[in-house]
Amino acid sequence: MDRNGKILEQLTKEEGLNVSPSWSPDGAKLAFVSDRGGKPQIYVLDMKSRQVKRLTFEGQYNTTPSWSPKGDLIAYSGRHEKQYQIYVISPEGGTPTQLTKGPGIMNHPAGPRMGAR
Repeated sequence: MDRNGKILEQLTKEEGLNVSPSWSPDGAKLAFVSDRGGKPQIYVLDMKSRQVKRLTFEGQYNTTPSWSPKGDLIAYSGRHEKQYQIYVISPEGGTPTQLTKGPGIMNHPAGPRMGAR
């Protein structure tokens, strides 16, 4: 979209909800949430190849992806067993790491506050 709100290019082509875009620090990838697989999960679009990769497979509702300053991790909020917690995962996929534990709603991680690892 340009500054006037004109759509320049549609980045996602799949059916379903595609929301919460988050650019990698170098602008080469775009993390986003999609329910194209049934439940909201985290996906990454490679801007050069236009290939989309699903990163998360666990949890009933994964949202709000946010890149680390180095671009080596993506933090997100995930609902598992009726509780929202914060997780991180590599942009290449793999096993997520849970960062928060306990009661309450842990959501909306923010990239600039994640800190360098």
